[in-house]
Amino acid sequence: MNDFSPALLQALSGLKSLVVLAAGSPLRGDDAAGLLTAEELEKHRPALPAAPALHIFFGETAPENFTGSIRALAPSHVLLIDAADMGQAPGYYRVLNPGPSAGAPGSTHKMPMQVLVDYIHKTIGSKVVIVGIQPGDTRFGSPVCPAVTAAVATLAADIAGVIKASAQVGPDVHTQAIAPFADRR
Repeated sequence: MNDFSPALLQALSGLKSLVVLAAGSPLRGDDAAGLLTAEELEKHRPALPAAPALHIFFGETAPENFTGSIRALAPSHVLLIDAADMGQAPGYYRVLNPGPSAGAPGSTHKMPMQVLVDYIHKTIGSKVVIVGIQPGDTRFGSPVCPAVTAAVATLAADIAGVIKASAQVGPDVHTQAIAPFADRR
């Protein structure tokens, strides 16, 4: 595990079930980083343990539209992955503290991320963990830069490693993806 993994492992302590909620616009270059990370995480699914339960939602620019489905699952943790301007080089990623700066300034999302984080925590009771990925170019129609492409593959592997490290034995637990990003290109 690298330096990121221990921080994520600590943030996901007590993990029983996990919803990954990926946000971003597939039309705005590096803003798709969260979606691409979730897509990469899907590739790790066959090697992941059955427990903790894993559910992946591709929220795009309106991740709040999945709160009803998340509520029905009542996960112990929600991992929100999104592009976030942290003043770093493109592709840099880290666990962010929920707060007014969570999510990218000039966000492409219909609802401010902090409102979504607060809503999930207060109404569902899940611990919300945010992972931000530094974008480079988020202009409409721009391609994803090579640094972000490389970072999402590494980040997905890091998340899969943390899920394996957090694995708990549980009865009849399954994994599932909702609205796969790859199917909507």
